[in-house]
Amino acid sequence: MTRSVLVPSSLTREAEDKREATRKLGYVARAAVVFRVDRLVVFPDRGSEGRFDDGFVSTVLEYAATPPHLRKEAWDRRGELEYAGVLPPL
Repeated sequence: MTRSVLVPSSLTREAEDKREATRKLGYVARAAVVFRVDRLVVFPDRGSEGRFDDGFVSTVLEYAATPPHLRKEAWDRRGELEYAGVLPPL
């Protein structure tokens, strides 16, 4: 059985800056690992007219799911990942 969780793209709408938005997404990723979720799906919703779009949300969650020893090879420098250091270990 596959466990999937839908994440709204407006999740980071109330965040004041990228650091807070990245931290919030890190908490979601960490909870998904703790509860053994197989897949996180980002869906667009009406309230997503914030500073951070669904591309930001999906990029940060994909980065968090990448094993630490592969991150430098798999990811180049991006503006969305400016505060990736605040992500909790999974």
